[in-house]
Amino acid sequence: MTIRKIPVEDTLDLRQRVLRPHQSAADLVFTHDRDPDAFHLGAFAADMLIGVASFTPEAHEEVAGLRPYRLRGMAVRPEHRKKGVGAALMDTGRQEMAARGCDILWCNARTPAVAFYQRQGMRVIGPPFVIEGIGEHRAMVMVP
Repeated sequence: MTIRKIPVEDTLDLRQRVLRPHQSAADLVFTHDRDPDAFHLGAFAADMLIGVASFTPEAHEEVAGLRPYRLRGMAVRPEHRKKGVGAALMDTGRQEMAARGCDILWCNARTPAVAFYQRQGMRVIGPPFVIEGIGEHRAMVMVP
């Protein structure tokens, strides 16, 4: 498996199939995806894209940070889950954020994924909340 930066457009199909099948891939360009300081990672097995994650400069209203980043759109093909793909994306993302001087990473994690993010060093902040049509989430944060 290799991890490398990819254009946001290359994340959309996997985001749609894994995270939001009820939406079109074109509708899954998030607010800060095209920010010049955003970066998007792809995990590849041979030439097949098996996982994606996006890291965008974005503040969280409850977390102070001088250079905060948000993790969004973490998606791994179902047949490649529990094989270290998500952890490899997080590790590469942390290295890149450290190089950029990021002091806080946060995300809104789906409740079933909270344990994964905790294993990556993130902690839950605040109560559960529901994103309509997607499900229950928890805000999570870490110092990369």
